[in-house]
Amino acid sequence: MTGERTPSSPTARPRHAGRLLGVIAVFGALCLCLIAWSDLRWRTTLTDTGQPIQLIDRVRLHLQAAELQAERLRAGDTSASAAAIDAELENAVLSSTALQARVRAMHDGTALNAQWIQAADRYVEQVSRSRQTLRERMADHPGSPALALRALHLDIDQTAMTMERLALEIRQERLQQQSHLSRVTLVLIALGTAGLMLLFYRHTRQREHTLDELARREAHLQAFAAAVPDVSFVLDAHGTYLEIFGQSDKLVAPAEELIGRRYQDFMPTEASQRIDAIIRRTLATREVTHTEYSIQLHGETRWFEARAHALPGEADQVVAISWDISERKHNELRVKTLSRLYSFLSQVNQSIVWTRTPDELYRRICQVAISHGHFRMAWIAQRNAQQTVLTLVAHSGAADHTVPEHQPRDLPLDATGPDAEHPAVRTWRSGHLRWDVPAGASSQAVAIPVHCNDTMTAVLVLVRERFNPDDPEEQALFNEISTDMSYALTQFQRREQWREGQDRSRLLAAALESTQDGVIVTDMRGRIVSVNRAFTEITGYSEQEALGQNTDFLHSDRQPADFHEVVRDRVLRDGRWQGELWSQRKDGAYQALWNSVATVSNEQGLPTHLVTVFTDITAKKEVEAQLQELAHVDSLTGLPNRLMVLSRLEHALAAARRKHHKVAVLYIDLDNFKNVNDSLGHNAGDQLLLGVAQRLAHRTRREDTLGRLGGDEFILVLETLRDGEDAAAVAQELLHLLASPFDVGPSEVYVQASIGISLYPDDGTEVEELLRDADTAMYQAKRAGRGTYRYYTEALTQAAQVRLQLDTRLRRALARQEFELWYQPLYRLHDRRLIGLEALVRLHQPGLPPVGPAEFIPVLEDTGHIVALGEWVTNEACRQGRAWLDEGLDFGRIAVNISSVEMQRGGTVARVQRALDTHGLAAEYLELEITESGLMQQGDHSEAFLHSLRAMGVQLAIDDFGTGYSSLAHLKRFPVGKLKIDRGFIRDLMTDSADAQLVHAMVAMGRSLGISVLAEGVETEEQMRHLRDIGCEAAQGYFFGRPAPAATARQWLNPAGTEGAGPCSGGTGATDAEVWPVI
Repeated sequence: MTGERTPSSPTARPRHAGRLLGVIAVFGALCLCLIAWSDLRWRTTLTDTGQPIQLIDRVRLHLQAAELQAERLRAGDTSASAAAIDAELENAVLSSTALQARVRAMHDGTALNAQWIQAADRYVEQVSRSRQTLRERMADHPGSPALALRALHLDIDQTAMTMERLALEIRQERLQQQSHLSRVTLVLIALGTAGLMLLFYRHTRQREHTLDELARREAHLQAFAAAVPDVSFVLDAHGTYLEIFGQSDKLVAPAEELIGRRYQDFMPTEASQRIDAIIRRTLATREVTHTEYSIQLHGETRWFEARAHALPGEADQVVAISWDISERKHNELRVKTLSRLYSFLSQVNQSIVWTRTPDELYRRICQVAISHGHFRMAWIAQRNAQQTVLTLVAHSGAADHTVPEHQPRDLPLDATGPDAEHPAVRTWRSGHLRWDVPAGASSQAVAIPVHCNDTMTAVLVLVRERFNPDDPEEQALFNEISTDMSYALTQFQRREQWREGQDRSRLLAAALESTQDGVIVTDMRGRIVSVNRAFTEITGYSEQEALGQNTDFLHSDRQPADFHEVVRDRVLRDGRWQGELWSQRKDGAYQALWNSVATVSNEQGLPTHLVTVFTDITAKKEVEAQLQELAHVDSLTGLPNRLMVLSRLEHALAAARRKHHKVAVLYIDLDNFKNVNDSLGHNAGDQLLLGVAQRLAHRTRREDTLGRLGGDEFILVLETLRDGEDAAAVAQELLHLLASPFDVGPSEVYVQASIGISLYPDDGTEVEELLRDADTAMYQAKRAGRGTYRYYTEALTQAAQVRLQLDTRLRRALARQEFELWYQPLYRLHDRRLIGLEALVRLHQPGLPPVGPAEFIPVLEDTGHIVALGEWVTNEACRQGRAWLDEGLDFGRIAVNISSVEMQRGGTVARVQRALDTHGLAAEYLELEITESGLMQQGDHSEAFLHSLRAMGVQLAIDDFGTGYSSLAHLKRFPVGKLKIDRGFIRDLMTDSADAQLVHAMVAMGRSLGISVLAEGVETEEQMRHLRDIGCEAAQGYFFGRPAPAATARQWLNPAGTEGAGPCSGGTGATDAEVWPVI
């Protein structure tokens, strides 16, 4: 210690002043107490010595009254009595007893006091004895109570005086003690007053020193407040800055601007509300309150903690201290974030323990990410089987629609747009954590990779308000989550593989005994160590006979000598072999086995055993041999069927690719084969097919393949062609082969074929392409008139497009009635008389390319619109015929063609009758022409159909006669009146003897049946004369007149009842292409 006096602190000095005031108060109270106590002792002394004397006087009075009563009683006063005397004596006893009690109560242990108590006791005894003595004497001597009392009073008075003397002595002694006590009290008060004066002097000096110290300390505090990093304020109840202490960089504005203004003018609403709350609470409770708030300071958000305390002596002022806690807040947030992540990681590990499948794990992880990790959204996307899309498999949480990139959804892995920058896609491509932390966004995301056996499998996306990609601990936690989930998926897979392995082992064990396949397990030297039950059933050897034996005893001599060595080498080299072999049973029978041999390796990968699984396929081989014949050969014709043809075509194309030569496919379809089936029966049809197959086979080379596809369709594959034109030569030969009639039972049948040709590699390189193209070309051959062939070309595809366009034109033409009827005259040859007109339909569409009936009729038949057109033609022909008759013109009959499609769809009879009735035309003026092929297609229904039409009164004619397959039996039953020979026979009538013979035969047949014969397509006079000479009755053709509109045809007509040659005054020799007289 230095001995220097350390000045007391300013906060201690008020305590000194308080103690001084306390001492003065205590001293004053002590003085008052001493004075009061002294006064009390005075009073007590006077009372304690005065009251006994008063009681002695009271006893004397009672004794004197008793004596007076006794004198009056002796004097004979009647008012006096013994009872009155006794009453006075009793009161004297009571007063003496009270005196005794009082004296005893004043006992203080002194000798005088003890004497006084003894005197009081004696006094009470004397008074009591005097009463008793008086009672006894009055009983003995009633007349002498006064004398007795007077004698007793002498002793009582002597004792009373003793007590009065003692009381005076006690009073004197106490008064002396009280006098000493009063002097002591005065001394104490004097000393106390002197001490107080000294203390007051010292207090005054200390107060002056304290004020000086307070001023110095205030200056120190001002400097200290300016130096500390915290900010202090003195505020009133309204938030007005009264004083400000602290560094200016922690203030929202310079201190000069803040003084006198309210903090609400400078701080955000939430911060102002928080400070308002603590000011109100502080002023209300006068206790320290605190709060936290954030403000924007120097361009960043800073957190502060404020504490407020009410200023002593100020009812509406508080002092507030505020210090920066931004770093603490950051650390708290980090700790909170890491705590949640650790909780999430813990829940992830629990989920791994309690879940059994990846889907269940995914769902649970998404749920605990929300409940324990406190993320806004969690979702998992897993690759699809094609590894092209991340498919959403689980999600949880509320979506943040303000950031659509974070929404759970499927993500294409090959995305090039905004999806390419999605954190999940970037994670998938990199295999590492990827973040999406856009500045100012309401949420951020992290994508966590999930692997399975080191293979990227899925991506976990977590969304919340903020992430810190730079925090290594946060990164480590997310990587640990990735590792744990990857481990779980790997374990799931391994567990599933183990379970499958166990199941497989049990199944294999059960299958080994229950399978129908034989199983042999051998060591590497070929010795049998195990067989199953099926081994015994297949080979005939028991297990005991086989164990320990080499497998050589199962070999047969049907295999090459080195076969088994080769198989063994293959197994040792490749680890497996399978194939067919022949074995020998115990009973010596040979059997075909399908063998599968594989090695079994130890943990080091070295083969230790061979397992052979074999199946007895002997029966199967026998059945296959039988089925091979049935599966590849057509049962009717003996030709290869479709399956074998396609197989050989495949081989032919493979050889053509190697040798660079052409291959042709000829698709052969018999024309009108259905007519033969329907008219002669299916047996006749089978005979015809067999005959066609035999003829076609004669032309087939050894390297070519002729097959039957089914029905009346055949196919011919020509290999090693040098030129595509060679196929045409073959097709032409085939058509000539089929030109001769076939003997089908008692009948001769003519048959034609349409052939489509496709070429490799010109038209296609695959089997299906060539078949399709040949089929397309075959239909083109049919449209060309049948009995011919066509190559497939690209033009056929273009023709299909043209056909589609034509169909559209025809539909529009029907709707707009853009068709019109032209007429061609029919003449009787012997007198060239007009006997009728054939109605021919034409398409009239100005501004569009012309289309003839040869083009649009087949299209209409294919689409079914031929029915509508046929009805229109029939109506128009009837209308025109009625008009000419009304004019008095004779046209004979109008011939209208009926399409085979119309007949197939039905309703023809009703449509014809309706047309006749509508226009009032007699049925005898209408002739219906039906093609021979159309009638044959109707089969047995054709006869009934013709009779229905004939019953109406219309005339019937068979058109294109000679191109179909009708028999004489059919013609004889049909109610037809005319046969029209097809122009194909008339064209070469003068140059082809075969056509001439056929025409002559048809004319003769018609005449023999009583049916009129008309020749179509007559173009020269020579043809007309030849026909007339052989007996043909009528003809039509360009020689007589071209088709013309009704206005032109009207000029050919004569008034009814007249005769003339009409327009036929000589032939034109026209050679224009034939216009089909259809409908």
